[in-house]
Amino acid sequence: MEYLLDQLLNGLSLGCIYAFIALGYTMVYGIIKLINFAHGEFFMVGAFAGYFVLSAAGIEAIGLPEPLPMILAFGIAMLAAALSSGVLAVIVERLAYRPLMGSSRIAALLTALGVSLFLQNVGIQVFSAEQRGYPEARRYIDLDDAADYVGQTFPGLAYATFTVTSPTGKDSEVREILAGPDKALTADAVAELKYKKDADGEPVGGFYVSSPFSHTAKTLIVIVSLALSFGLLWLLVHRTQFGRAMRAVSYNPEAAKLMGIQSTRVISMTFFVGAFLAGIGGIIWGMRYGKIEPFMGFMPGLKAFIAAVIGGIGSIPGAVFGGILLGVLEVLIPAYLPSEYSGYKDAVAFIALIAILLYRPQGLFGRFEGEKV
Repeated sequence: MEYLLDQLLNGLSLGCIYAFIALGYTMVYGIIKLINFAHGEFFMVGAFAGYFVLSAAGIEAIGLPEPLPMILAFGIAMLAAALSSGVLAVIVERLAYRPLMGSSRIAALLTALGVSLFLQNVGIQVFSAEQRGYPEARRYIDLDDAADYVGQTFPGLAYATFTVTSPTGKDSEVREILAGPDKALTADAVAELKYKKDADGEPVGGFYVSSPFSHTAKTLIVIVSLALSFGLLWLLVHRTQFGRAMRAVSYNPEAAKLMGIQSTRVISMTFFVGAFLAGIGGIIWGMRYGKIEPFMGFMPGLKAFIAAVIGGIGSIPGAVFGGILLGVLEVLIPAYLPSEYSGYKDAVAFIALIAILLYRPQGLFGRFEGEKV
Protein backbone atom coordinates (compact mmCIF):
# COMPACT_ATOMS: atom_id res chain seq x y z
CA MET A 1 0.00 0.00 0.00
CA GLU A 2 2.84 2.39 0.85
CA TYR A 3 4.45 1.66 -2.52
CA LEU A 4 1.18 2.43 -4.29
CA LEU A 5 0.83 5.76 -2.47
CA ASP A 6 4.42 6.72 -3.32
CA GLN A 7 3.86 5.95 -7.00
CA LEU A 8 0.54 7.81 -6.95
CA LEU A 9 2.27 10.90 -5.54
CA ASN A 10 4.96 10.62 -8.22
CA GLY A 11 2.26 10.38 -10.88
CA LEU A 12 0.34 13.37 -9.51
CA SER A 13 3.51 15.47 -9.45
CA LEU A 14 4.40 14.56 -13.03
CA GLY A 15 0.81 15.01 -14.16
CA CYS A 16 0.63 18.51 -12.69
CA ILE A 17 3.70 19.50 -14.72
CA TYR A 18 2.09 18.08 -17.86
CA ALA A 19 -1.04 20.08 -17.00
CA PHE A 20 0.94 23.33 -16.74
CA ILE A 21 2.28 22.78 -20.27
CA ALA A 22 -1.00 21.44 -21.68
CA LEU A 23 -2.85 24.60 -20.64
CA GLY A 24 -0.76 26.61 -23.10
CA TYR A 25 -1.44 24.17 -25.92
CA THR A 26 -5.17 24.23 -25.34
CA MET A 27 -5.40 28.03 -24.97
CA VAL A 28 -3.53 28.76 -28.20
CA TYR A 29 -5.48 26.11 -30.10
CA GLY A 30 -8.74 27.46 -28.74
CA ILE A 31 -7.95 30.91 -30.14
CA ILE A 32 -6.25 30.33 -33.51
CA LYS A 33 -6.49 26.53 -34.03
CA LEU A 34 -2.67 26.23 -34.00
CA ILE A 35 -0.76 23.30 -32.49
CA ASN A 36 2.24 25.21 -31.16
CA PHE A 37 4.93 22.52 -31.05
CA ALA A 38 7.43 25.14 -29.88
CA HIS A 39 5.56 25.28 -26.56
CA GLY A 40 7.89 22.71 -25.01
CA GLU A 41 10.78 25.10 -25.57
CA PHE A 42 8.98 27.81 -23.58
CA PHE A 43 8.93 25.24 -20.77
CA MET A 44 12.69 24.71 -21.23
CA VAL A 45 13.46 28.45 -21.16
CA GLY A 46 11.48 28.81 -17.93
CA ALA A 47 13.54 26.05 -16.33
CA PHE A 48 16.81 27.75 -17.32
CA ALA A 49 15.62 31.19 -16.20
CA GLY A 50 14.78 29.75 -12.79
CA TYR A 51 18.17 28.03 -12.70
CA PHE A 52 20.09 31.26 -13.27
CA VAL A 53 18.04 33.25 -10.75
CA LEU A 54 18.45 30.60 -8.05
CA SER A 55 22.18 30.35 -8.77
CA ALA A 56 22.57 34.14 -8.60
CA ALA A 57 20.60 34.22 -5.34
CA GLY A 58 23.02 31.72 -3.83
CA ILE A 59 20.21 29.41 -2.78
CA GLU A 60 22.73 26.85 -1.52
CA ALA A 61 24.18 29.43 0.87
CA ILE A 62 20.83 30.37 2.40
CA GLY A 63 20.57 28.87 5.86
CA LEU A 64 17.78 26.31 6.01
CA PRO A 65 16.80 27.20 9.60
CA GLU A 66 15.51 30.49 8.16
CA PRO A 67 12.89 29.47 5.57
CA LEU A 68 11.70 32.98 4.63
CA PRO A 69 14.75 33.92 2.47
CA MET A 70 14.55 30.51 0.79
CA ILE A 71 10.84 30.90 0.01
CA LEU A 72 11.43 34.44 -1.25
CA ALA A 73 14.25 33.27 -3.54
CA PHE A 74 12.08 30.51 -5.01
CA GLY A 75 9.17 32.93 -5.46
CA ILE A 76 11.35 35.41 -7.37
CA ALA A 77 12.83 32.59 -9.47
CA MET A 78 9.36 31.27 -10.34
CA LEU A 79 8.21 34.74 -11.41
CA ALA A 80 11.36 35.21 -13.52
CA ALA A 81 10.86 31.80 -15.15
CA ALA A 82 7.23 32.53 -15.99
CA LEU A 83 7.95 36.03 -17.35
CA SER A 84 10.90 34.82 -19.45
CA SER A 85 8.77 32.15 -21.08
CA GLY A 86 5.87 34.56 -21.60
CA VAL A 87 8.01 37.25 -23.24
CA LEU A 88 9.66 34.68 -25.52
CA ALA A 89 6.23 33.40 -26.57
CA VAL A 90 5.08 36.91 -27.51
CA ILE A 91 8.24 37.42 -29.60
CA VAL A 92 7.74 34.07 -31.36
CA GLU A 93 4.08 34.84 -32.04
CA ARG A 94 4.93 38.25 -33.46
CA LEU A 95 7.82 37.13 -35.68
CA ALA A 96 6.88 33.58 -36.70
CA TYR A 97 3.13 33.04 -36.41
CA ARG A 98 1.46 36.40 -37.05
CA PRO A 99 2.75 36.65 -40.65
CA LEU A 100 1.05 33.29 -41.30
CA MET A 101 -2.44 34.43 -40.31
CA GLY A 102 -4.83 33.27 -43.00
CA SER A 103 -2.41 30.69 -44.42
CA SER A 104 -3.00 26.94 -44.44
CA ARG A 105 -2.78 24.88 -41.26
CA ILE A 106 0.07 22.80 -42.67
CA ALA A 107 2.16 25.95 -43.13
CA ALA A 108 1.57 26.96 -39.51
CA LEU A 109 2.32 23.43 -38.30
CA LEU A 110 5.62 23.25 -40.19
CA THR A 111 6.55 26.68 -38.88
CA ALA A 112 5.86 25.54 -35.31
CA LEU A 113 8.15 22.54 -35.80
CA GLY A 114 10.82 24.80 -37.27
CA VAL A 115 10.58 27.23 -34.36
CA SER A 116 10.91 24.31 -31.94
CA LEU A 117 14.12 23.07 -33.59
CA PHE A 118 15.46 26.63 -33.81
CA LEU A 119 14.92 27.28 -30.09
CA GLN A 120 16.49 23.94 -29.16
CA ASN A 121 19.64 24.79 -31.09
CA VAL A 122 19.75 28.33 -29.72
CA GLY A 123 19.52 26.72 -26.29
CA ILE A 124 22.56 24.57 -27.08
CA GLN A 125 24.55 27.62 -28.18
CA VAL A 126 23.54 29.72 -25.17
CA PHE A 127 23.36 27.13 -22.38
CA SER A 128 25.58 24.31 -23.84
CA ALA A 129 24.30 20.79 -24.46
CA GLU A 130 25.40 19.40 -21.09
CA GLN A 131 22.97 18.59 -18.33
CA ARG A 132 22.98 20.98 -15.39
CA GLY A 133 22.14 20.10 -11.82
CA TYR A 134 19.39 22.37 -10.49
CA PRO A 135 20.32 24.50 -7.45
CA GLU A 136 19.07 22.98 -4.23
CA ALA A 137 18.18 24.61 -0.94
CA ARG A 138 20.87 22.96 1.15
CA ARG A 139 23.44 23.89 3.77
CA TYR A 140 27.11 22.96 3.48
CA ILE A 141 28.99 21.77 6.57
CA ASP A 142 32.78 21.62 6.37
CA LEU A 143 34.51 18.56 7.79
CA ASP A 144 36.41 20.79 10.21
CA ASP A 145 33.06 21.68 11.80
CA ALA A 146 31.46 18.24 11.46
CA ALA A 147 32.42 17.16 14.98
CA ASP A 148 29.98 19.72 16.37
CA TYR A 149 27.10 17.82 14.69
CA VAL A 150 28.00 14.28 15.78
CA GLY A 151 25.05 12.67 17.56
CA GLN A 152 22.53 15.05 16.00
CA THR A 153 19.65 14.31 13.65
CA PHE A 154 18.68 16.69 10.83
CA PRO A 155 15.29 17.86 9.50
CA GLY A 156 16.46 16.89 6.01
CA LEU A 157 19.05 14.43 4.75
CA ALA A 158 22.75 14.88 5.50
CA TYR A 159 24.75 13.56 2.56
CA ALA A 160 28.17 13.78 0.95
CA THR A 161 28.70 14.00 -2.80
CA PHE A 162 31.68 12.81 -4.77
CA THR A 163 32.36 11.87 -8.37
CA VAL A 164 33.34 8.43 -9.62
CA THR A 165 34.60 7.42 -13.04
CA SER A 166 32.81 4.60 -14.84
CA PRO A 167 34.66 2.00 -16.98
CA THR A 168 33.65 4.03 -20.05
CA GLY A 169 35.46 7.07 -18.64
CA LYS A 170 32.33 9.08 -17.80
CA ASP A 171 32.21 10.88 -14.46
CA SER A 172 29.01 10.71 -12.43
CA GLU A 173 27.98 12.10 -9.06
CA VAL A 174 27.36 9.74 -6.15
CA ARG A 175 25.56 10.66 -2.94
CA GLU A 176 26.29 8.94 0.34
CA ILE A 177 23.62 9.39 3.02
CA LEU A 178 25.18 10.12 6.43
CA ALA A 179 22.22 11.08 8.62
CA GLY A 180 18.62 12.27 8.54
CA PRO A 181 15.48 12.80 10.62
CA ASP A 182 15.63 9.25 12.01
CA LYS A 183 19.39 8.67 11.90
CA ALA A 184 21.98 10.61 13.89
CA LEU A 185 25.37 11.57 12.47
CA THR A 186 28.06 9.26 13.85
CA ALA A 187 31.74 9.89 14.50
CA ASP A 188 32.62 6.88 12.33
CA ALA A 189 30.75 8.35 9.35
CA VAL A 190 32.65 11.63 9.72
CA ALA A 191 35.97 9.79 10.08
CA GLU A 192 35.35 7.71 6.94
CA LEU A 193 34.38 10.82 5.00
CA LYS A 194 37.82 12.31 5.59
CA TYR A 195 39.31 9.58 3.40
CA LYS A 196 36.80 9.92 0.56
CA LYS A 197 38.12 11.44 -2.66
CA ASP A 198 36.64 12.53 -5.96
CA ALA A 199 37.59 10.93 -9.26
CA ASP A 200 40.22 13.65 -9.73
CA GLY A 201 41.79 12.84 -6.36
CA GLU A 202 40.42 15.87 -4.52
CA PRO A 203 39.13 15.25 -0.96
CA VAL A 204 35.37 15.53 -0.41
CA GLY A 205 35.83 18.18 2.26
CA GLY A 206 32.35 18.23 3.78
CA PHE A 207 28.70 17.31 3.45
CA TYR A 208 25.31 18.89 2.75
CA VAL A 209 22.07 19.07 4.68
CA SER A 210 19.07 19.09 2.34
CA SER A 211 15.73 20.85 2.57
CA PRO A 212 13.46 19.54 5.33
CA PHE A 213 10.53 19.29 2.91
CA SER A 214 9.54 15.65 2.48
CA HIS A 215 8.68 14.00 -0.82
CA THR A 216 5.00 14.25 0.07
CA ALA A 217 5.30 17.94 0.98
CA LYS A 218 7.00 18.73 -2.33
CA THR A 219 4.24 16.94 -4.23
CA LEU A 220 1.60 18.88 -2.31
CA ILE A 221 3.37 22.14 -3.21
CA VAL A 222 3.20 21.18 -6.90
CA ILE A 223 -0.51 20.29 -6.63
CA VAL A 224 -1.34 23.51 -4.78
CA SER A 225 0.61 25.54 -7.38
CA LEU A 226 -1.45 23.99 -10.17
CA ALA A 227 -4.72 24.50 -8.28
CA LEU A 228 -3.96 28.19 -7.68
CA SER A 229 -2.87 28.70 -11.29
CA PHE A 230 -5.99 26.97 -12.61
CA GLY A 231 -8.22 29.06 -10.33
CA LEU A 232 -6.60 32.32 -11.41
CA LEU A 233 -6.77 31.29 -15.06
CA TRP A 234 -10.47 30.46 -14.72
CA LEU A 235 -11.10 33.90 -13.20
CA LEU A 236 -9.08 35.53 -16.00
CA VAL A 237 -11.09 33.77 -18.71
CA HIS A 238 -14.56 34.10 -17.16
CA ARG A 239 -14.47 37.23 -15.01
CA THR A 240 -12.35 39.80 -16.86
CA GLN A 241 -12.70 41.94 -19.97
CA PHE A 242 -9.68 40.23 -21.50
CA GLY A 243 -11.29 36.85 -20.91
CA ARG A 244 -14.46 37.95 -22.68
CA ALA A 245 -12.38 39.25 -25.58
CA MET A 246 -10.47 35.98 -25.73
CA ARG A 247 -13.67 33.94 -25.86
CA ALA A 248 -15.09 36.25 -28.52
CA VAL A 249 -12.02 35.84 -30.74
CA SER A 250 -12.15 32.08 -30.23
CA TYR A 251 -15.83 31.91 -31.18
CA ASN A 252 -15.82 34.27 -34.18
CA PRO A 253 -12.66 36.29 -35.00
CA GLU A 254 -14.32 38.39 -37.70
CA ALA A 255 -17.28 39.36 -35.52
CA ALA A 256 -14.88 40.19 -32.68
CA LYS A 257 -13.01 42.61 -34.96
CA LEU A 258 -16.26 44.29 -35.95
CA MET A 259 -17.01 44.77 -32.24
CA GLY A 260 -13.73 46.66 -31.82
CA ILE A 261 -11.69 43.87 -30.24
CA GLN A 262 -8.01 43.94 -31.19
CA SER A 263 -7.64 40.27 -32.05
CA THR A 264 -3.86 40.43 -32.59
CA ARG A 265 -3.39 41.79 -29.09
CA VAL A 266 -5.67 39.10 -27.65
CA ILE A 267 -3.70 36.39 -29.47
CA SER A 268 -0.37 37.76 -28.18
CA MET A 269 -1.68 37.86 -24.62
CA THR A 270 -2.97 34.30 -24.97
CA PHE A 271 0.50 33.17 -26.03
CA PHE A 272 1.93 35.05 -23.05
CA VAL A 273 -0.43 33.49 -20.51
CA GLY A 274 0.06 29.97 -21.88
CA ALA A 275 3.85 30.28 -21.86
CA PHE A 276 3.73 31.94 -18.42
CA LEU A 277 2.19 28.73 -17.07
CA ALA A 278 4.70 26.59 -18.99
CA GLY A 279 7.52 28.58 -17.37
CA ILE A 280 6.12 27.73 -13.93
CA GLY A 281 6.05 24.09 -14.99
CA GLY A 282 9.68 24.39 -16.12
CA ILE A 283 11.03 25.59 -12.78
CA ILE A 284 8.93 23.01 -10.93
CA TRP A 285 10.41 20.30 -13.17
CA GLY A 286 13.95 21.48 -12.38
CA MET A 287 13.28 21.60 -8.64
CA ARG A 288 11.49 18.24 -8.70
CA TYR A 289 13.84 16.21 -10.92
CA GLY A 290 17.11 18.10 -10.47
CA LYS A 291 18.42 18.07 -14.06
CA ILE A 292 17.85 20.38 -17.04
CA GLU A 293 19.24 20.61 -20.59
CA PRO A 294 18.23 22.32 -23.87
CA PHE A 295 16.33 19.30 -25.24
CA MET A 296 14.34 18.81 -22.03
CA GLY A 297 11.19 20.39 -23.47
CA PHE A 298 10.67 17.98 -26.36
CA MET A 299 9.24 14.89 -24.66
CA PRO A 300 7.31 16.66 -21.85
CA GLY A 301 5.93 19.04 -24.48
CA LEU A 302 4.83 16.16 -26.69
CA LYS A 303 3.20 14.37 -23.76
CA ALA A 304 1.49 17.57 -22.65
CA PHE A 305 0.03 17.86 -26.15
CA ILE A 306 -1.25 14.29 -25.78
CA ALA A 307 -2.72 15.28 -22.40
CA ALA A 308 -4.51 18.22 -24.04
CA VAL A 309 -5.94 15.89 -26.70
CA ILE A 310 -7.06 13.39 -24.05
CA GLY A 311 -8.82 16.11 -22.08
CA GLY A 312 -10.24 17.76 -25.19
CA ILE A 313 -7.98 20.31 -26.84
CA GLY A 314 -9.49 23.75 -26.39
CA SER A 315 -10.89 22.84 -22.95
CA ILE A 316 -9.01 24.32 -19.98
CA PRO A 317 -10.43 21.83 -17.40
CA GLY A 318 -9.72 19.08 -19.92
CA ALA A 319 -6.05 20.07 -20.15
CA VAL A 320 -5.68 19.87 -16.37
CA PHE A 321 -7.52 16.56 -16.09
CA GLY A 322 -5.70 15.08 -19.09
CA GLY A 323 -2.30 16.08 -17.71
CA ILE A 324 -2.95 14.58 -14.29
CA LEU A 325 -4.47 11.41 -15.77
CA LEU A 326 -1.55 10.91 -18.14
CA GLY A 327 1.03 11.48 -15.39
CA VAL A 328 -0.62 8.96 -13.07
CA LEU A 329 -0.96 6.34 -15.82
CA GLU A 330 2.63 6.85 -16.95
CA VAL A 331 3.95 6.19 -13.45
CA LEU A 332 1.54 3.54 -12.16
CA ILE A 333 1.41 1.20 -15.17
CA PRO A 334 5.20 0.65 -15.52
CA ALA A 335 5.50 0.38 -11.72
CA TYR A 336 3.42 -2.81 -11.74
CA LEU A 337 4.82 -4.33 -14.93
CA PRO A 338 7.77 -6.77 -14.92
CA SER A 339 11.13 -4.98 -14.71
CA GLU A 340 12.04 -5.83 -18.31
CA TYR A 341 9.14 -3.61 -19.47
CA SER A 342 10.05 -0.59 -17.32
CA GLY A 343 11.66 1.12 -20.31
CA TYR A 344 8.31 1.33 -22.09
CA LYS A 345 6.83 4.05 -19.89
CA ASP A 346 6.81 6.54 -22.78
CA ALA A 347 4.63 4.12 -24.74
CA VAL A 348 1.83 4.61 -22.19
CA ALA A 349 1.21 8.16 -23.44
CA PHE A 350 1.02 7.14 -27.08
CA ILE A 351 -1.23 4.16 -26.37
CA ALA A 352 -3.54 6.52 -24.48
CA LEU A 353 -3.51 8.91 -27.47
CA ILE A 354 -4.42 6.13 -29.91
CA ALA A 355 -7.23 4.93 -27.64
CA ILE A 356 -8.76 8.39 -27.23
CA LEU A 357 -8.57 9.11 -30.98
CA LEU A 358 -10.30 5.81 -31.75
CA TYR A 359 -13.11 5.97 -29.21
CA ARG A 360 -13.55 9.67 -28.33
CA PRO A 361 -11.63 11.88 -30.77
CA GLN A 362 -13.05 15.10 -29.29
CA GLY A 363 -11.47 14.24 -25.92
CA LEU A 364 -13.01 13.61 -22.52
CA PHE A 365 -14.12 17.22 -22.01
CA GLY A 366 -14.37 18.28 -25.65
CA ARG A 367 -17.44 18.71 -27.79
CA PHE A 368 -17.89 17.08 -31.14
CA GLU A 369 -17.91 19.62 -33.97
CA GLY A 370 -19.17 18.50 -37.33
CA GLU A 371 -16.88 19.33 -40.21
CA LYS A 372 -18.11 22.09 -42.48
CA VAL A 373 -18.49 21.14 -46.14
